[in-house]
Amino acid sequence: MAVPFMHLVAPACVVSYPHALDMNVWPGMPCILDSGAFGFLRGHGVSWEHGSEGAVIRLEFGDRELEITPSVLLRFMEDRDLWGFTPDVPVPPGTDASEAAHRLDASLESAAWMVDNARGRRLWVTIPVYEDIQAVLGAINIAAAMDAYGIALGGLVPRFGEPWLVDVVRHAVSTGKPVHVLGVGAPDRVFMLWSTGVASVDSSTYARQAASGMPFLGEPVDGPSTLEIRNLMLRNLAFMNQASMGGAWKVLLMLKGTGDSK
Repeated sequence: MAVPFMHLVAPACVVSYPHALDMNVWPGMPCILDSGAFGFLRGHGVSWEHGSEGAVIRLEFGDRELEITPSVLLRFMEDRDLWGFTPDVPVPPGTDASEAAHRLDASLESAAWMVDNARGRRLWVTIPVYEDIQAVLGAINIAAAMDAYGIALGGLVPRFGEPWLVDVVRHAVSTGKPVHVLGVGAPDRVFMLWSTGVASVDSSTYARQAASGMPFLGEPVDGPSTLEIRNLMLRNLAFMNQASMGGAWKVLLMLKGTGDSK
């Protein structure tokens, strides 16, 4: 649920491709398309395979089965003038090493295909972060050499607390590309990422907290009304962004599951 005036407290919104298919009204701010491949981690994954463009990802979404490829995403971006994250194949903790490497390779091939065909469209190359640190660092170097706007890191949420994680993030920042971290919204984690030089994050944590009457700063609201929830959403986003380093607007609004943007 996005609300009016969100453009005043967030620089852009992120929307996953499966949810974007049902959006008929878009907010008055730049929007970045995510593949929605994180659905693999939430029980929506049907299958994936290595295709001619990189990854071919199949997801169940409601009563539909979606096939997501780089060309499908790029065509959707072009039709709606969106920015985008290249699709990655998520690597959950405990994935077999050879399967994890296969997923990383397919993610890089997807990125290369999209960047080569993007015709100047703003893209972030998405890297699925996992326990093979050297493979991930090498992938970041490959991403940095692509003619893309930035680098996006996925898979951090289940790995927060791992001692090597900050080194991976700092390596991505050291490439000089703007670094986006996907799906991180807890204030303590976000502030840690700011300290490493990360440029932006996205999350719906601000909205989930608001729905429970919980501001990031201030007293909770018991049984919040719809209007109070919307106000808390704005307050939470404003708090996170104004608390970021240099006062920059860094926390991106995540939209999901709405037929319109109100």
